[in-house]
Amino acid sequence: MPFGLSNAPNTFMRLITHVLQPFMRKFSVIYFNDILVYSKFVHVDHLRQLFHTLREAKLFANLKKCLSSTSGLFLGFIVSAQGNFADRDKVRAIREWHEPKTITEAQSFHGLASLFRRFIRHFSSTMAPSTNCLKKKPSQWTPQASSAFTKIKGRISSALILGHPDFSKTLEVACDAYGFGIRGVLS
Repeated sequence: MPFGLSNAPNTFMRLITHVLQPFMRKFSVIYFNDILVYSKFVHVDHLRQLFHTLREAKLFANLKKCLSSTSGLFLGFIVSAQGNFADRDKVRAIREWHEPKTITEAQSFHGLASLFRRFIRHFSSTMAPSTNCLKKKPSQWTPQASSAFTKIKGRISSALILGHPDFSKTLEVACDAYGFGIRGVLS
């Protein structure tokens, strides 16, 4: 995104979601600029449709990230015909992550942890003490934030693996808001 556009990631995400909407949940999953095309059998027609649509929207693929195989890395998970598994190197890196000493390190961990919020029960309420430290000026890392860091780090490295819902069935979303967090459950 040129010229330092404000909200560039959000703008791009809306664009790519809008452009590829016809393929979502049918044979593709999209997260920012990562597009996963999945199928039980190789369907060249799916790829042809997707690339044609991208070309019409003047969006281009990075050839270095394009691969065709029975397994691949997508958002820190190994996606294969046998199932979805966490990348062991990523899990090890999270387990070895040192407690933040600066605001930048705390923000970095918070950003990583937020990627997994949907897979960790009570994420927002557990993460609240460290989130509060990021809001205060000047920022001070508290013992409660330290405890939250340890808990979330443990939960991330042992979280249930990403799974896709069965869209042929009825889905229900239940949301619950607290004074210091919010959560949602997909059933």
